[in-house]
Amino acid sequence: MEPLSRRFGDISTTLPDRKKPSPEQTIASIVTKTKYVEIDKYDLQRLTSAVKKCNRKMLHDISKLNDSQARDSLIRRIEHHSELFKSLPQKTQNSSINKKLTKLHLDIVNPNLTKCWRALGTCYLKDREFDKALRVYSQAIELNPEQADHYYSYAEACIQKGEWDQAREICERGRAFALQHPNASWAKKLTSKMSEKLAQIIDHQKPW
Repeated sequence: MEPLSRRFGDISTTLPDRKKPSPEQTIASIVTKTKYVEIDKYDLQRLTSAVKKCNRKMLHDISKLNDSQARDSLIRRIEHHSELFKSLPQKTQNSSINKKLTKLHLDIVNPNLTKCWRALGTCYLKDREFDKALRVYSQAIELNPEQADHYYSYAEACIQKGEWDQAREICERGRAFALQHPNASWAKKLTSKMSEKLAQIIDHQKPW
C-alpha cells in the first residue's frame, strides 16, 4: 500500500499555523466561559498563569517608560486589565477552587495591579504631572486601601501641587480607615504614617 505521506503530502505542512492566544485573550475566554459554567481546576491553572504573565508584562513596560504619551497608552491597558480582572470568577461550589480563587485575587491580582498604579504615579510625580499622578494613586487606594504607601504618595502629590487641604483629607481618610480595623496587621503602620504626614501638614497650615 502507498504510504499516506506520499498520497497526501506532509500533513504538518498543510495545517494552518495557529497562534497561541495572548494572556489577555486567555483571561477573556475563561471569563466568558464562567458565565455559563463554573471554573474548573484546569481553567483555574490557565487563568493564574495568564494573570501572572499580564502583570509581569505591565511591570516590565512601566520600568521602561520615558515619555508621557507612552504612559497614557499603558494606563489604558492597565484600566482594561483592571476591568478584566474585576470580572474574574469569585466563588464556586467547590471549596478547594474557592481557596485558590481567593489566593489568586489577594496574592496576585490586587498586589500586582497596585504596583502598576503606584509605579505610574511615581513617573507622573517625577514629571510634575500632578493630576495624572493623583488619578493613578486613587486607583491604587481603591484596589488596596490597607496599604499606607498609597495614601502617603497621594498626599505627597497633593502637597507638591499645593493642595494642602486635599492632602490633609486623604490622610484623615486613611487614618479613619485604619481605626475601623484596630486588630488588623496593617492598621498600625497606616495609622502611624498618616499621623506623621498629618503632623507635617498641620504644621505647614499653622498661622504664623
